[in-house]
Amino acid sequence: VHIDAHIDIAWFNPASPLDLLAARSGAELDAMLRSVPAWNPSPDPKSHKPNIGNYICSAIRDGIVDTVYWVVPDSFFDTPRHIRFWKKAVADVVRDAPGRREDVFVDGRKIRTRLAGCTLTVCRLGDLPELSSRVLLDIDTDFLVTDHDAARHKELLYVKRLLPWMWPDELAAAISNKGIDPSAVSFAYSVEGF
Repeated sequence: VHIDAHIDIAWFNPASPLDLLAARSGAELDAMLRSVPAWNPSPDPKSHKPNIGNYICSAIRDGIVDTVYWVVPDSFFDTPRHIRFWKKAVADVVRDAPGRREDVFVDGRKIRTRLAGCTLTVCRLGDLPELSSRVLLDIDTDFLVTDHDAARHKELLYVKRLLPWMWPDELAAAISNKGIDPSAVSFAYSVEGF
């Protein structure tokens, strides 16, 4: 369960074409070429490692999670226009992921798709289902202070929001009321200043 005002599901591939130089035979080279669906040609070593913007895709790719709920601030789904905006954002992530391109569906106030074999649901906290299994819970503090417009235009965050739209104790109560039993919890403070 990823509670955040921005999507941390940027896809990246750790495989560099330079890895091919380590092949000791033609057969090993062929095996490497078959095993990697896409290569990351960036010379920047940081682009080959998980970071704050792509760690969820690492967890999906490595089989750590098979379902992701991205819980967004309520205002993200206030209007049909907002829902269309976030549907397109999710579709862009799906487009960049390796493997089969899945359709992105709007189901009431939820956006659903599959990403590299993982079920992805984007919803408001109130629409998050009760979860019977233990979860990895990731909370980014920008969830508490960001609305739809500020997520799209960061400068508005400083003008529009002096107080949170949801207080931390309200978030904790809502999580508890959903019966969420986390096996691990992470708190993040967005590096981009949301």
